[in-house]
Amino acid sequence: MSSGGQLPVGTTFPNHARLGVEGTFLTSGQARGYGITKIDPTGPAGPAGLLEGDVIEKVAGKSAKDDNSLTEGLAKAAKKPTYTVDVIRSGKPLTLTFLRAFHPPVTSQVEATAIEATNAVAPIPQPSIADELEKLAKLRDQHILTNEEFEKRKIKLLAQ
Repeated sequence: MSSGGQLPVGTTFPNHARLGVEGTFLTSGQARGYGITKIDPTGPAGPAGLLEGDVIEKVAGKSAKDDNSLTEGLAKAAKKPTYTVDVIRSGKPLTLTFLRAFHPPVTSQVEATAIEATNAVAPIPQPSIADELEKLAKLRDQHILTNEEFEKRKIKLLAQ
């Protein structure tokens, strides 16, 4: 990713479904799984009936106990037009049906523009491999990249 972590225009993510939520993994208490803190109004979670405060336990039959298992569920969900999401709402189990949706393709590219410097300015250093790995990890954590894709790109970066 020589463009500072910017993905090329037209990049798609057809390998796993999109939930359209933000949250955090809950590892203690009665409900364990992915606790929903925010729902994207343009995503599939709202029409499926998912609410903030719900805790996702399974996606497409796969556990949602950590990043890897949630990503596996989203990969399985991508294979069918609909899939189920098992949640805990107010302490009670509930199964919701989602229509499969994917992350939209990347539609914009950051354009570099020249500016005239009036004072001498130190050049901006290129992102380090550690910076690039951190960006890839964020994409993985946001379920844009699978763990397998993350590992492949990490190996490529480390080979440079």
